[in-house]
Amino acid sequence: MLFGAGLIPIVPAGFFLFYYQSQSKTNITALQQSVSQMAALMTERETQDLSRRLERMWAPGTKYVDPANLERALKANPEFLYMAFTGADGREILSGGAPELRRFFGFLDIGDTRLFRTAAEDGRIAIGQFEMLYDMPLCRMVYPLGGGYFAFAAVNLRDLVEKLHSQRLGATGGLLLADAEGGSLAFSRSLEKFDRQAVRSMTALGPVFEFEGARGVYVGAGARVRGFDLYALALEERAEAFSGINRIIWLMAFLLLGVATAF
Repeated sequence: MLFGAGLIPIVPAGFFLFYYQSQSKTNITALQQSVSQMAALMTERETQDLSRRLERMWAPGTKYVDPANLERALKANPEFLYMAFTGADGREILSGGAPELRRFFGFLDIGDTRLFRTAAEDGRIAIGQFEMLYDMPLCRMVYPLGGGYFAFAAVNLRDLVEKLHSQRLGATGGLLLADAEGGSLAFSRSLEKFDRQAVRSMTALGPVFEFEGARGVYVGAGARVRGFDLYALALEERAEAFSGINRIIWLMAFLLLGVATAF
């Protein structure tokens, strides 16, 4: 009877531990969702600003294929590092911009790319194909000008990267900006480098997910950038994300075991 009476406080304590563990995991997931949604909102604002600037550069009625107009537009918009005009087949008519990028792109032919097909089908700007090039975070934009012409631009996302770098998720976590093709930009050097297939898998898992990477299992949350086929992903290794919870659980378990042993 004395032993049973001593164990009575352990029962509610066990229920409390179970509740604390589930609630803490919910809070961690909610934090990751908030970070991903905030990143998606910041990306939405940045991409909308870039889209408006590109539209203002080449309003209807402008003489599109004009080297002088292209040079003036690039000087007035330094984030646009490279720009080219194509016909309805996606093949280059005229291009200009930084010499390094002109050499990198060569003679532009984007007719078979998903970005070009999306812009042609939807009749609006398409953004994607993220990558680090010459230590610069770049994305590509395709803008249907009308009359069978398209504008292609390579844009430096330095300002957006600086804003998103400040969002931290522990020592192993961070933010990932991805497009539908699996191209991505990581905003934390501690994140492992995911291939395109892995990124596509994460974007398809839903708003909250677990994903097994090369270093271990990640817990994360994703949010779609409104108006674009882009995704903001917040990731952190599961072992680190739940390490504080697990330590407290084990400490409480040993405490309850000590109480039971004393009785």
